[in-house]
Amino acid sequence: MEADFPPGAGVYFPAPHAALRATSVSASVYAQKAIQAVIKQHPEFDIHASTPEDHEKYFDCVPEKYQPYWYAAIHNYALTLKAKAMLSKPEPDAVLLGQWMQEHQYILQHHIQNTPVAMIQMIDAAVTAGALGAKVIGSGGGGCIVAMATPVTKTAVINALLSAGAAAAYEVQLSHH
Repeated sequence: MEADFPPGAGVYFPAPHAALRATSVSASVYAQKAIQAVIKQHPEFDIHASTPEDHEKYFDCVPEKYQPYWYAAIHNYALTLKAKAMLSKPEPDAVLLGQWMQEHQYILQHHIQNTPVAMIQMIDAAVTAGALGAKVIGSGGGGCIVAMATPVTKTAVINALLSAGAAAAYEVQLSHH
């Protein structure tokens, strides 16, 4: 299938990594607990209407244990909305989408700390090889990585992922409608 978003962009997935499973489930639960803590004190709060400013506005409502997940819930939601809006454009900016992927990964890695070292090394290798962005993906601990590359860098990105320890890495063509 020929891609029309972004032209020639590839997506690459290493094989699942079991160490991510337990932390991903906890991250989701903890994010929900953080949101519930805010709603308990501010029933009008709606995550679907949240902005990055809400992180600070409601920070004191969130128990310390859940504060990193509160940050992630608010900021990752904002990144998701920006990416969704970008993808609705006739010609999305792949470089900006890649930067947002990196921002999202930073939050996962540094705030909720749910990325195993081996996967961090694979992500770093993909970006060093020319990926526009790379991050862990999966709902509930799938333990996969997605990297967005250009036609020029896709082979280098695949090889970098394999060299960094990925059991498999391959191209998937995207379509934009």
